[in-house]
Formats: sequence, C-alpha cells, structure tokens
Amino acid sequence: MIPENILDFEFGKLNYAVALEVFEYQPDRHSPGRFLRGNTSFCPRDYSRDVHAAFDVVKEMKKKGWLFILNNEGEQREATFCRDGKESINVVDVTTESAICKAALLAVLGEK
Repeated sequence: MIPENILDFEFGKLNYAVALEVFEYQPDRHSPGRFLRGNTSFCPRDYSRDVHAAFDVVKEMKKKGWLFILNNEGEQREATFCRDGKESINVVDVTTESAICKAALLAVLGEK
C-alpha cells in the first residue's frame, strides 16, 4: 500500500485498509473483502462514514501510543495523530470520519 494513494481511497477501500492495517484483522482468503475472527468471516465496519466506527479507530490508535487531535479547517476537518512529540501525521478532509481513517493509515504505515 502506497501512502500517497491513501488520500484518494474510496470508502470501501479505505474501510478495508483500516481493518487490515490499523486493527490488524486477518483477511478471509475464501471471501475477498472480508476478515476472519476465529472461524467467523465478517465485513469491515464503515469506519470512513460512521462516526462511532471512526472513533473506534481513534481508540485503537491510542492503544498503539498515538495521541489524537481534531480541528476544524473551515468546512473541512483536520485529524492529527502524534507520538513522542516528534511524529505527527495530519490529514485535512471533507468529513471527520475520512480524515481520521486516512491519518491513522498514514501513521501505522509510517511505522513499517
């Protein structure tokens, strides 16, 4: 996954990438687009459009040691994840949910 492309992801691809990279769910090899939890196959949540699911992304990132800041930038939202006072990833997007998802993905991919 190329970080520059994340900013252009559509909702479905963004949700899948968040489930894979942020939550580290295992893909279901028999059902494309789905994940496994034990023997149960499931679709990723709508992290990029559901505010409750997006804030579950924030909770997961906090478990990984990231701080979270949300700002208004006119009619857009800026989501920032920072750690150790050194690393800072911020994304400005149309919705809070998509800004959170894109910033979280960029942060975790930057760790790899």
